[in-house]
Amino acid sequence: MLNRLPILTVTTQQNTEFKMGLQRHVYELDALTSVKVNSQFLDQYLQQVNLKLWDKETPAKGWSIRDTISHLADYEELAAAVIAGEADLERYRSASDLDVIRQEAVEKGRKMRPQDVIEWWRN
Repeated sequence: MLNRLPILTVTTQQNTEFKMGLQRHVYELDALTSVKVNSQFLDQYLQQVNLKLWDKETPAKGWSIRDTISHLADYEELAAAVIAGEADLERYRSASDLDVIRQEAVEKGRKMRPQDVIEWWRN
C-alpha cells in the first residue's frame, strides 16, 4: 500500500476570505504606490515652477500654487499628528468654520519662501 500524505483541505469560505484579504492588501499597496508616485510627480513639478508663478491665481479661484501646497502641507501635518495620537482634534470639532482653520495654513504659507513651502509639504 502507498503511504498517503495528509491532504490540506480549504473550505470555500476560507478560500474566499483569503482572496478578499489578498485583494485588500494589493489594493492598499496600489493606493499607497499611487500616493507616492503622485507625490513624487508633484514634487518634481514644483521644483520647475518659476518663482514668479507661485503667487499667480490658479484655475481654483482665489488660490495660488503657494496656497494649494500650503493647504496640502497643513492637512498632511494633521494626518501625521492624528496617526501619532498628537492631533488637537478638538480644535477642528469645535470650529464653527473650518475655512478659518484652512485659511490659517494658507496665511502661514504666504509668509514662506516657495522652497520652504515645499519642505513643509514634504515633511
